Amino acid sequence: MQLPPDFHRHNGLISNEGFEFVYNKYPFTPGANTAGVNTFKADLTSPMAFQTCLCYASFVNNNIEALYLNPTGLLCRNLDINLRFLYEATEGDNCT
Repeated sequence: MQLPPDFHRHNGLISNEGFEFVYNKYPFTPGANTAGVNTFKADLTSPMAFQTCLCYASFVNNNIEALYLNPTGLLCRNLDINLRFLYEATEGDNCT
C-alpha cells in the first residue's frame, strides 16, 4: 500500500500528558448537536474523557459490538490486537 505524498505521521511518541491541564482550562461534556448547529445536548450517559476505563468499556460495548456483530478470522484477530493496544493505554488506571 502506498500512502499519498502529502501524508505525514507524527514524529515521535504520543501521550496524554498534560490532558488534565487542558481539560481544567477548557472543560467539556460529551454530547452532540441534536438538530443542526447550536443545538448541543449533553449526553449524561457517556463517560467523561478522563474516565478512561469507562471510555474503553463504552467504546467496546457500544461501538465495536454494534459495528462488528460476529467478527471471524483475520478481522477478529485484528480487532483483538487493536483493542488490546487501546486497553493497555488504560492500564495505569487499574481498569478491570
